[in-house]
Amino acid sequence: MFTMSKNMYSWVTFDESFKVIEITPELLRAFNDQSESITIKSPEPEDYPVLCTNNNSYQLRRNNHSNCMLVCHSTTQGLISFCGLNSQLEAKLVQGKILTQGLPIVHENGDWQVTSKKIPSVGSLARRSPISEGEFWHSWHDLKGCEIEGQAVILSDSLVSVILHNILGVIVRDRMGMKSLASIELYNTVDRLQFVTIEMIETVLLKFSQNYEEPCTLNERKISQWYGINVLRNIARYKSINVEEFLIAWKSEFPAFYEVEIDIEQLLGYFVRPSAGKIRYLDKSKLSSDAATRFQELFRLQSEWNLKEMTPYLKDVNNRNLKLENFVMKFAKRRKVGEQIIVTSR
Repeated sequence: MFTMSKNMYSWVTFDESFKVIEITPELLRAFNDQSESITIKSPEPEDYPVLCTNNNSYQLRRNNHSNCMLVCHSTTQGLISFCGLNSQLEAKLVQGKILTQGLPIVHENGDWQVTSKKIPSVGSLARRSPISEGEFWHSWHDLKGCEIEGQAVILSDSLVSVILHNILGVIVRDRMGMKSLASIELYNTVDRLQFVTIEMIETVLLKFSQNYEEPCTLNERKISQWYGINVLRNIARYKSINVEEFLIAWKSEFPAFYEVEIDIEQLLGYFVRPSAGKIRYLDKSKLSSDAATRFQELFRLQSEWNLKEMTPYLKDVNNRNLKLENFVMKFAKRRKVGEQIIVTSR
């Protein structure tokens, strides 16, 4: 039997001046790629730090443990433990976050509240926010972010709707098509409100673009969904509405001669079915962040759910990323009806 022995010398002191990060294969590739920019951001002292590569964000969370030693090899003394650690940082891939709190909202009439607090530029906001640069620009456009006079602002839903409606009207009128669209071209032709700037046109164009850069190709599914959510919110926030009646109202909101497919499945995560053949708008942000309470709220609104329609309301409370059906079984009952999975309360 072959055995190998090493002399182990332990001159250990605990050093809190540095931290050890557990490196995932993806992070290792990023560290070895000279084109990658690696930064660590922590907007507030009590927040978890976020390690950002060019396109991904990793939350660094502390894992405590005991009896951990860092060792190195010595040609004369075998293995030497030179430091003891009582924790390490685990890098968990997360969706980066833009710090939008306190940013002014520009309304349909052009008004926006100016506070005494200094408003950052978009570039400064990108550097401070715990999010990678690649994620920032996609998320910024989705959030209706814009820069006006060097200040980061958010366009209101009503203002975005007005600008989008005018853009679509020009596309139909001038037979421009949905591809190779540039903000400067639309700015010079759109029937805009006096205060609308080219930056606002660009924000709306990029929000509904497939490629997030100019020249843009508009994503008609995004456009259809935007109109559908707004109609649903306006006419079915406080009372349910017949599905067929809603579809007619949705279709009538688009500019004249603009044809696009609509499907109720485009609005999953925005409605409930309180009774057969009827739907009602549901704002997910008003639901509890506790999983058990979330299920109770959903069953109060709708006694029986198709799992496909329930899924958008569960993703943010499935904190352990369990398989969806296993997660549902912790709080509810499910049964299969044909190809559908039906979920009911216990």
